[in-house]
Amino acid sequence: MNDFEKKIIELITSEEFEFKSILFNQINEAQTFSETNGYFYSIMFKVKEGIQTIECLERVPIEIRLFYKERHPVQILVHIIKGYISEIEIFRADSSYLSIDELMNYEKKVFINCWSESEE
Repeated sequence: MNDFEKKIIELITSEEFEFKSILFNQINEAQTFSETNGYFYSIMFKVKEGIQTIECLERVPIEIRLFYKERHPVQILVHIIKGYISEIEIFRADSSYLSIDELMNYEKKVFINCWSESEE
């Protein structure tokens, strides 16, 4: 994983939520692949069989919205398929250019998950 991907993982796991330790374990044990075209960034995961699964019926149980002063928000979606993390998808709400360097300079973060919600 590169530095940007590690920062995204830290952003997600800095929050408290049910199954956090399982998700973190899956991420650490998975092979990762990334894809970007300047307008989105995708981190895909291939998790080994036998790792504990996340009990969740939602396809996207975790979403983070990062708000900026003069830009459209960034959305970070965590996809879970059959109990395993499959992808973290990152994009601007208006599909405009996504500057990785500017991503962490947000004004406000909203963390939404299918178990609870927090805002800072």
